[in-house]
Amino acid sequence: FFFIYLHIFKGLIYGRYRLVDGFSVCENTLNDPIIFVESDSITTPAHVVPEWYFLFAFTILRSVPISFHKIEYRYYPVMVGESILGFD
Repeated sequence: FFFIYLHIFKGLIYGRYRLVDGFSVCENTLNDPIIFVESDSITTPAHVVPEWYFLFAFTILRSVPISFHKIEYRYYPVMVGESILGFD
């Protein structure tokens, strides 16, 4: 019985390696073709529908041209909102 289990185990391991090899050779077969469409950084994609309470943050982030400064400007709408509403 040991050899039966050994052959089953070897078959599972071999099948796993064949599956991994198949996905590494044909890696884009299961991907969505929309991933390869060239994106525009100025406009919001059609499938992204921003909520109304995030619109001011989206307009601020869209107006900043450099992506490094977008990290800094992400916190400005929160700070402006806190200063207007007077949170402690």
